[in-house]
Amino acid sequence: MLVETERLAVIVDTATGKSQEIPPHRKQLLQEFSRRDVPLVIALPSPPENQKCFCYELKVTTSDTDQLYHVNQAYWMKFCMDCAAEAFAQGFFIHFLADPFNSLVKEVKLLYKAEALAGDTLSVLSWESRDQMDTLFFLVKKGQTECVACSIQFYKPGIQSHL
Repeated sequence: MLVETERLAVIVDTATGKSQEIPPHRKQLLQEFSRRDVPLVIALPSPPENQKCFCYELKVTTSDTDQLYHVNQAYWMKFCMDCAAEAFAQGFFIHFLADPFNSLVKEVKLLYKAEALAGDTLSVLSWESRDQMDTLFFLVKKGQTECVACSIQFYKPGIQSHL
């Protein structure tokens, strides 16, 4: 299998921006398409205290957005990858002696928390896991608001693709 994806369905009240309870008939329909139980809450860590983080600043451009000028979901991952590439280029990482994106990606987790629009300035924080030397973490913020949390786990060096 090349890619497996898990999606969490959420209904958002457009007036309040808050999630709402999914109606029972929709829950049943969604469960019919589900292959396994998925936790209702996905948690990704914030930087631990006293954790040194690399900070990458960017301004969201119109080409980073969808038709409603919200950041397109694919660009959140690009922002994290750009941050990691810059951190590696500046020698920030301790566990990654080679560009992490020259390794195979084992797992990506993205948690969307808030929107960002064209023109917004974002800060992408990146840090290495203290426990998992094969994982990078990211937190994308707009001011003090956390927009996206992400983790990228890589296969250990030396594992080759047979594709």
